[in-house]
Amino acid sequence: MAHEELIAVFEYLIGTLKYTASPSYLLEDVFSVLETRPEIIDDPKVAPYLPKLISLQPSLSISSSLYRVLREQVNASLPSGLKPINLHGNASEFMQKIEMKWRRHARKPSVEVLRVIMPLLELDDSEILDLASQAMFQSSAVRDMVAHWLIAQTNLNHSTHFALEVLMETSSENTLYMREIGQRLGPPCTTLAMSTSTSNPQRESYQSTLFKLLPLVEEGHILVKRVVGLFSKRPTANVIPFLARLAQTGRVTQNDVEKILLLSIKELVSLLNEPLKSKEVIQAIPHLATFGNVSAESLDALFNISIRNHLTDSSVMTALSLLFHKISLKPAGCNRLIQAILHHSQFSTAASPNSTSREPLVDILYCLFKMHPQNTCQPSHITPLIRVYRGSLSVPDLSLLEIFRLFEQQRKYSVASLMASWGPDPGVVSTDILNAIIGLNSNLLFATCVEFPQWRTTQKSCTAEAHRSKSSLYDPFFILLLLHSYLSTQGGGRTLTPLDWVGFFRTNIASLVISSLSARHGDIRGLGWTAFGGLCNAVAQAEFYEKAQTFYIFKMLSRLHKATPANESPTENPRLSTYATLFFAHAIRAVYTPASSLYPLVSRFLLQRPEFDLNDPPMLYSMLYSSLSSDFGKRGGNWKRERVWMLRFLADGMVSSQDWKVLQRRHTWDLLATTYHTHSNDGAIKQGVLKVLLRMTQNQRVVTSLVCHSHLLSWASFTISGMSRIEDENTVMSWCQALENIVVFVDHERVTKRMGILWRDQLLLCVNKLLNYITGNATTYSMDQSLEGLCTLTRIIQRFSSLPDTPVERETLFKALGALKSVETGLDISLGEARQWSPPVSKWGEIQERLWLTMMSMDKEQKYDLWGILTARMVGLGSVKPPVLSEGTSAWVRIEVLHLLSQSDS
Repeated sequence: MAHEELIAVFEYLIGTLKYTASPSYLLEDVFSVLETRPEIIDDPKVAPYLPKLISLQPSLSISSSLYRVLREQVNASLPSGLKPINLHGNASEFMQKIEMKWRRHARKPSVEVLRVIMPLLELDDSEILDLASQAMFQSSAVRDMVAHWLIAQTNLNHSTHFALEVLMETSSENTLYMREIGQRLGPPCTTLAMSTSTSNPQRESYQSTLFKLLPLVEEGHILVKRVVGLFSKRPTANVIPFLARLAQTGRVTQNDVEKILLLSIKELVSLLNEPLKSKEVIQAIPHLATFGNVSAESLDALFNISIRNHLTDSSVMTALSLLFHKISLKPAGCNRLIQAILHHSQFSTAASPNSTSREPLVDILYCLFKMHPQNTCQPSHITPLIRVYRGSLSVPDLSLLEIFRLFEQQRKYSVASLMASWGPDPGVVSTDILNAIIGLNSNLLFATCVEFPQWRTTQKSCTAEAHRSKSSLYDPFFILLLLHSYLSTQGGGRTLTPLDWVGFFRTNIASLVISSLSARHGDIRGLGWTAFGGLCNAVAQAEFYEKAQTFYIFKMLSRLHKATPANESPTENPRLSTYATLFFAHAIRAVYTPASSLYPLVSRFLLQRPEFDLNDPPMLYSMLYSSLSSDFGKRGGNWKRERVWMLRFLADGMVSSQDWKVLQRRHTWDLLATTYHTHSNDGAIKQGVLKVLLRMTQNQRVVTSLVCHSHLLSWASFTISGMSRIEDENTVMSWCQALENIVVFVDHERVTKRMGILWRDQLLLCVNKLLNYITGNATTYSMDQSLEGLCTLTRIIQRFSSLPDTPVERETLFKALGALKSVETGLDISLGEARQWSPPVSKWGEIQERLWLTMMSMDKEQKYDLWGILTARMVGLGSVKPPVLSEGTSAWVRIEVLHLLSQSDS
């Protein structure tokens, strides 16, 4: 039926039924038809006639068909997200529904519809109440009527609770009826908040409502007493976090707090005595410390049962570690718990490198040792810890090393003698330190040389930096101490055989010593220079086949140490350039792996010159422009292998401004830029150049110099424009990271002073081109890579929007939104079994939020078309549980949207 015909029918019905004594039968037939034809209700041309039909319905009479028509009318006037949403299915389809709902929400529910809804509240029907609750968002008349209806209620159910929540969101606390509602519904809300029969999400919702009602109730302490009484009758672990939060408000008396605490501990102990069946027990443990001054004696039973039955349970250990950070124990209690952990039959399993409970378990031990170090630092406590220490940069190993340091400070006794039995692998016990060194993983040790942790010092470990570094790498500080211990005891009097020396150097420990000479911190360099001197003396007195080559390299390196003149005070140990130390680390490694293709090249380079030039990148021209006659023209010949190795070497050595000076001398970046274009079809070489660029753009001085003097952004714009439409995703992602590095690390003031806003225009041009690549290849690139690249580009756009005099054009934001829509067509947003969102979904939510924040910083004229789309997405995702967006931003957006809806009330 055409729209004109349908409208004519509605007009006829409206005109006829006005004068019919009993129109309900005819209306029922009409609403039944409308229920089966939802597209009619959604039609904007037909929709205005529906309220007139609804207004003819007799008062206090409703059918399921009419209810559904009413619901569609009210829902059409509200954006998605004001009610909780279940996020599932395809992301693109989900967002299309949200955007469509936002476009329709401008149609405010008519007066006729509201007049039908309000009298129906007297029916005390849950469906009608749910319908009225939604209408409350836009109608003060409905809010007033629902408020007066709630005042007459004595119980709460799902519908009345939702109505109460909406009323509190849309009404001021100072409204007269809010205090009456608080007095009336406070007691039933308290009962439901403490009930064990309701599901966890419902109980948490009732608890949240109770917190909002407490300030409205004049005698709020009566509700608090009721809460304490209900918990005393039936203590349950899943309400302990709620009680802890309530205690922090100061509304609970000290006697009641102590009563709750004792009951909570008793309940948790009884539950931990059995296999865990729910995570509520784990979530409750850290909250015990928030009740105030918790006595250690009251927690003894909880600690003992947790350690005895759940030492390998990472969730229990994590909860305990959070608790230990907030309490204080007596010395005897600390020693007792340390012994209980160390002597546990499953301690080795729980503290093994692959165990998920290793980090929280070691954190607990660290807390216990720190409380009373004069009592806890005993040799019997240290020996078991040495067996589980792996010497890596992981947070647990750094904490264990701090315990060893604490032991030495308290006992004035070196832990080196206890380390004689340390082994780098689990379950391996060494007979002496030499065996421990030879047992080190050579590949990991050389990886530590290449990615030397510049943040490492000899002082207290920096756990924040440790979280960002590779935990699999060895701790250079510990390795240097281990080598010092061996050199100071001269191997315990043991004479090394030639094979022992080969085994020693093949671990790459000498390469690590050399790499430490370019460390950022002087204390690590001092330790490295001392170890290097001891190693030189040991090699000079030894006899083995590779001695001459090794000593030649050592002597050339030792001449780089600048001796302090006699008339000057001693200065800090010199810091060599990373390119020098990395080259010598490769040289030593090549001596003991002569089958390596690098061995003849390095040997020729060293033998051709008496001194090493610190200010010149070694073997740059010979390897970057390698053209060996034996394999010239071969696609996979040695020339390509040497060129790729040199690019990797340049990337690994670009650490500090000192290294940039070395590259500047030979105009290295200009050479690399030319190399990139001459190998435009070679992915390996292009990736090698981009990796060097990524390292360069992580240093402020270097990236500023590149932008100002080397016209980096002009070259980048030209290069990105010339990429193929089906460019490899790794190349596109590398460019995204490089542009973000430029925005983050460049000296904005200096660059703007030299180039004006031209550099910003060039960078945004590159961003727009990369957005086009992601949009065009959304179906071919992997989902993780596409979202990662888009997340990086939106960070750039948001950062630019916060800069002065740098408005982000709406076209850029539209392109970013278009790229997001292209990528999300293949994104599945179903919640996993662990009730956690996958990393792609989390990045997807982060992109939505950054686009919205960027849009809000734009001028009103610029963001007009974008505001509705991005706000609809924010409101829709803001009601998803568990949250996809940051809760602070999504809550603020929801409040502002509710404010706008209430302002539209006539």
